Amino acid sequence: MNLNTNILKNLFFLGSTSIGDLSTAVGKSIPITTKGIKDLLKKGFIQNLGLTESTGGRKAYLYKADETKLGNIIAISIERKRTHIDIFNIDKKKLINTIKLPINMENEDELVTSLVKEVQKIKDEFTKSAILGIGIICPGFVDAEKQINTSHVPDSPIYNVAKIIEEESGIPTYIENDSTAIALIEKHFGKAKNASHTLVINFTWGVGLGILIDNKIFKGYKGFAGEFSHIPLADSNRLCRCGKKGCLEVEASLQSAIDYIKERLAEGEESILQDESQITFDQLVHAYNIGDQLTIEALRKIGHMLGKGIATLIHILNPERIILAGKGTVFGEIILSEVQSSIHLYCIPRLSDQTTIEISELENVLTLAAASTVIQQIPKINLN
Repeated sequence: MNLNTNILKNLFFLGSTSIGDLSTAVGKSIPITTKGIKDLLKKGFIQNLGLTESTGGRKAYLYKADETKLGNIIAISIERKRTHIDIFNIDKKKLINTIKLPINMENEDELVTSLVKEVQKIKDEFTKSAILGIGIICPGFVDAEKQINTSHVPDSPIYNVAKIIEEESGIPTYIENDSTAIALIEKHFGKAKNASHTLVINFTWGVGLGILIDNKIFKGYKGFAGEFSHIPLADSNRLCRCGKKGCLEVEASLQSAIDYIKERLAEGEESILQDESQITFDQLVHAYNIGDQLTIEALRKIGHMLGKGIATLIHILNPERIILAGKGTVFGEIILSEVQSSIHLYCIPRLSDQTTIEISELENVLTLAAASTVIQQIPKINLN
């Protein structure tokens, strides 16, 4: 990687930083890093913030990326049931109220058409600001190098969503698997920051997994490592979206909790959730918050299965830390207690005792993860 782009990439993740810390981050000597800093200062890509406060030693100059020169990042997080769009500057400051598109991912044409329109609106609104790039995260078998989502057929607009948006907007656009991108954000800003071996569980409508080994993202041979959802641990014969039976996802995801509630309602079970034809995420949260017994039962059920899956991961990978992230963490207390109980039941103590399990506390994690996909690709962006 080019030294200058490596410095800019690390300034996004580190924030205001000294040459000494940058030297460590980019893996170059202080004299070589200093040369890169001087070149970037000359070109206007970074700013010198002056001397830092002394803690008894020699004061150091602090440097930061120049948000006006580098431009802003459009961040798109595609989920199964809705999509969020944010804009961040290079200092990770959110510049707009989150745009929410309540469009199911299955409505592919409508979703991609809406995304193109929203990106154009942003371009029209931010005419005086450069846009560094567009970052997209979504579930599925994402090939970040080829910029495609191979979970969809080639003539699907989701398959080529990054290329479509880039062609329509004229802005460099990049895509990454959501769980992989979330793991990267947890590594730099969250609870994986000081751990070398971490698993980040993206607990949402499915169950994704981001793997950090020796503090680096592990993607496997073809980039598809982490398909936690499809480990065959479920007792149910219900068919998974992948076409197989027994996948963890059918018993350990938010969708499986809603499906369970619908089944019990159809059997005559009492609940505040009376209309079994449609149960939204917000309704599920409300029912949980007021203590609805059926909702609590459903959440405990998926928490137990999630813990069974995590016990399997502990046996295979012996992680230092496991972080539960994603929209399902709004139910953190009950899910975490069930996960820990399940691990105690299924996991060898000498292994589980070495692993801490925590709930992510990051805000805007999905769209910030999408923004990070652009930063990861800075070497491909013309910074002359």
